[in-house]
Amino acid sequence: MTLTEFQPGLTYTNRKGTFTVLTVTPPTMQVRYADGLEETLNIAIQQRILSNMTLPPRTPEPPPRRRTGPIVPQTVETGAPRARAAIPSVARPAAAAPPRSRRSSAAAPTLTLAQLTAMSSKEQQKARQDALTTMLQTPDGFSGLLDRSREAERGRFSVLPVEQVLRLQAGTPPPTPQEPEAFLAHAIATNRAYLAAEGQEILTAHYPLYEAGSERYPIDLLCYDERGRRAILVCVNTKTTVRRWLWEALLDSLRNWAAVVATAGFADALGVPVEATPVLAVLGPRSFWADNAPGAGAHTDEVATGHSINRRLLTAMEDWARLPVLLLQVPDDWLRTADQLDYPPITSAPFPRGHAG
Repeated sequence: MTLTEFQPGLTYTNRKGTFTVLTVTPPTMQVRYADGLEETLNIAIQQRILSNMTLPPRTPEPPPRRRTGPIVPQTVETGAPRARAAIPSVARPAAAAPPRSRRSSAAAPTLTLAQLTAMSSKEQQKARQDALTTMLQTPDGFSGLLDRSREAERGRFSVLPVEQVLRLQAGTPPPTPQEPEAFLAHAIATNRAYLAAEGQEILTAHYPLYEAGSERYPIDLLCYDERGRRAILVCVNTKTTVRRWLWEALLDSLRNWAAVVATAGFADALGVPVEATPVLAVLGPRSFWADNAPGAGAHTDEVATGHSINRRLLTAMEDWARLPVLLLQVPDDWLRTADQLDYPPITSAPFPRGHAG
């Protein structure tokens, strides 16, 4: 793929219109559009946009039928590169903790995020919900969960530079609609230059953390927030026949976050400045968010518990841990438009924020 070399005084056309380059000061450039409006644009993003605009429309053949299953992990020789900068840890809440709840259990204070996400069978659902609810009772309980999880992951993982991950992916078949989460993440990374807004550069889909040469905890979609100089870890969800709770996606995101901040080589692997803890994002179709809308679904204890944990976990992340969270949606017909340039469109999900307490 040939990238455009922007030169002062020359004109180019992106999705917003034709502009003239005034000055080039990498990684940005100052431009003036035909209507006189001046803007500062990121060079790498504009190179990707112009490259994508030259691609012909794609009309792929229907995917072959095959057994549904996870993407086969690649075994690679890895070594964690020396980090350029350590990713800052999230500070423990400064506020005094309220009295401990009588609902606390003996097992909950010892669990980690990795252990909670592994409790995915139907028989373990109640125990997982009870343990998580216990740790969401107080700021200390929640920060203790984050601290234990970071320490449990420290030194376990290695990562590859993003450029090397992209080269490995270029030599393997892309995911198909039979793997909907992977397919949606791949379509977004292939067709879009940025996530939901300019300045949220898409780096790659399916970015894995490796343990002993095998993939662990793959990040569905890895992006970069230029303004905050931090990674964006996107958890992609699609509509299935079984309700997928927002809190389950948030739990997966937190597990990946704990692994990332405990991996010394992650900052260098991105190839961009990293100065803050990652942003977490959950992305899904409108139907996913409709299922998770407060009060949606049958009025049973199980559904009420799901809605309660949704709210409590999200607000604990934002209010107690000060972890930024993006909630994003694509149209329900995303599969039909997944091979079109700039599609599927990504917007903020209509999920209400609250306050932990």
